[in-house]
Amino acid sequence: MKKDNPPPLPRKLTGKQEKFIDSIMSGFTPEQAAKRAGYAFARTQVHSLLNTPSIAAELNYRRAMLARETEVTKEDVVTMFQEAYELAKTLEEPATMVRAAGELGRMLGFYEAQKLDVGIDIRQATVMKDLNQLSDDQLLQLANGAIEDAEFEEVSH
Repeated sequence: MKKDNPPPLPRKLTGKQEKFIDSIMSGFTPEQAAKRAGYAFARTQVHSLLNTPSIAAELNYRRAMLARETEVTKEDVVTMFQEAYELAKTLEEPATMVRAAGELGRMLGFYEAQKLDVGIDIRQATVMKDLNQLSDDQLLQLANGAIEDAEFEEVSH
């Protein structure tokens, strides 16, 4: 049973942007879609294209409509990959198992870049300043444990 879809939101897209979106929705990778749409520097333009608000909004809209029409959820897709993995395991196809596991990992966000906050306090900055003033020979001696007459301060976290 097909559900009534809300009307598309008005978006100003160029012909190239429309073709880019159409190609992605047809299953092409973003880089392939950019090439098909006629972007001269497809590889370097993909990131900015995907982050263009009107393109991102249109892609989200079309994906939502497709999911709604097919009634397939992310949970359904995860289950399908799990079933594919189990079938590949039964058939002893390790390459297929790896592909299914990789797709599951991507869907579940296991490969997303993580942001680490690294801070340096005053004491660390002072140590770095002191280390930067040492010669290469002194640094090698320090690394090899040859310098013994140093002062150390225990720092609790």
